[in-house]
Amino acid sequence: MSTPPASPTPLVPVRSPSGVVLSRLKADVLIWWPPFHTIACFESRVVGPVTSDTLLCWLNMLADVSQHGTLTVRRVWVRQRAPFRFSAKPLEAIAPADVLDRGDYGLFYVEADNDPDFTTPILPFDGLNRRPSLEAMKRLFDNWVTPAAIARVQSYNISEELIEAASRRDGGKCLLTGCTSSQDSPVDVYWIFPPGMVDRITTLQGKRAGHLPPLTEFFIETDNLITVRSDIYELWHKNAFSVDVDDGCRIRILAEEAMKVGLPDRLAPVPNSSALDYFREHFRHTLCVKFLGGCITVDATTINEFLVEIGLDEEGTIDDSSDKLFQMLIEKGYFEKVMRERLGR
Repeated sequence: MSTPPASPTPLVPVRSPSGVVLSRLKADVLIWWPPFHTIACFESRVVGPVTSDTLLCWLNMLADVSQHGTLTVRRVWVRQRAPFRFSAKPLEAIAPADVLDRGDYGLFYVEADNDPDFTTPILPFDGLNRRPSLEAMKRLFDNWVTPAAIARVQSYNISEELIEAASRRDGGKCLLTGCTSSQDSPVDVYWIFPPGMVDRITTLQGKRAGHLPPLTEFFIETDNLITVRSDIYELWHKNAFSVDVDDGCRIRILAEEAMKVGLPDRLAPVPNSSALDYFREHFRHTLCVKFLGGCITVDATTINEFLVEIGLDEEGTIDDSSDKLFQMLIEKGYFEKVMRERLGR
């Protein structure tokens, strides 16, 4: 695979000033839905090589963006139009097998070049596609005392019968590292995708058997279980990494903490077809948690909401001028906006 020549590279906090990107301060690949919206971002050093074709596979997995036409990936030149507002203009096309290195990239329909009447579909992702991690949701439900929340937490319990079946199948070994249980590194049986969280599946392809939301009982079976080291499962539950079963069961790390536990490049042996469905659901959710997001007009209801989030109150005063966020150029954009208003420009 070749890497395309470099184009102007992004300054992440300026390009995409939402809390999503500020939580990924080292993100160096930004994906745009032209002309105005950032829809995804990631740090290439952590995630590893992502080709143009892989990017389209991920987005189609989440929202079937190719249903309206043939999409191509192009580098884009990002220009600031106003404070917090940017536009992305197309540059060179990226071949399907080319790796996306540091920079800004946009998605463009081929039909738009050939048909003057073609209308680019509206933004395929909104705030509803952004999801907290499985761990964060469980913490939330742990603190609720409603019957529904209690039922969700109880669904994490696995019957002895299912545990014994999964242990026999996996030989008591961690499927990711091959190790057996020890005092320092216990191995246990866990859900691949927790049954109590199935109604949190938001992607179109994630809806199963015609039920909206999917039925919990569909997920309570041995094929939805994995034998794994307990410390690694904590990272799995945080959506720090996942398995892309549609890319040869490649293990995709999306948070730096998952780089330190000795994960292999791929999951082997390949799970059976039923288990693949549960891995795929986890990967979709992980993309929603760690890949999607980054546009202030989507991730925050209003700009004022964002200013509150980063330490500015609704009147524009600084709560703490020593805050590192104050040093970012995003604040320069805010003050430019204020001065234009005061000067009547």
